[in-house]
Amino acid sequence: MARTIDYTKKAEKIKEQVDELVQELAAAKTAPVVTKRSLKATDIDFENEDVKTLMQIQARVARIILEKSK
Repeated sequence: MARTIDYTKKAEKIKEQVDELVQELAAAKTAPVVTKRSLKATDIDFENEDVKTLMQIQARVARIILEKSK
């Protein structure tokens, strides 16, 4: 018997992340330019961050990795 995998939850999570990135990009276009400071991963208390903040961190790290891999 073949196993079937339901990717619905994974697809929904990815869609949410993409939607959030689109919102961030739209906000970035209208927001004033803010100087970003460098943070080290050791400076962030991941255990006490909310899910939205963790997803934003994940998105930023993914963008940095993508840019550096070019």
